[in-house]
Amino acid sequence: MEGSAMGKHILAVDDDNTMLVFIKNALTPHGYEVICVSGGKEAIEILKEQTFDCVILDFYMPEKDGLDVVGSMYSRKDRTPTIVFTNKIEPHHEAGIQGFGIVREVLKKPCPAEKLLETVGRIVNDG
Repeated sequence: MEGSAMGKHILAVDDDNTMLVFIKNALTPHGYEVICVSGGKEAIEILKEQTFDCVILDFYMPEKDGLDVVGSMYSRKDRTPTIVFTNKIEPHHEAGIQGFGIVREVLKKPCPAEKLLETVGRIVNDG
């Protein structure tokens, strides 16, 4: 897996700094380059300027939530594969974000680092 991760750029978006550290620590040793931002508004801006191989996105955040980020991506025709990584998500919200065709998986927090690594690896390699 390490060889396939080299040079892959991941955007991690979460308003909880502990989760950003967890994501970075889970992925960086395996060759991923992880950029961390602390909210949806910042994520929307960076996604306009840079491309990523995968976005790991918390759903419930202040200002702009996961639905706002995915909606912004969709409107700009950005189809970067996205993992929603959240404590909980209401079924109607999950159905809403799945409808954009960008979200490849919803992972529930907490989850083992190995599960996150496996999911990211599968998604970036499947495109």
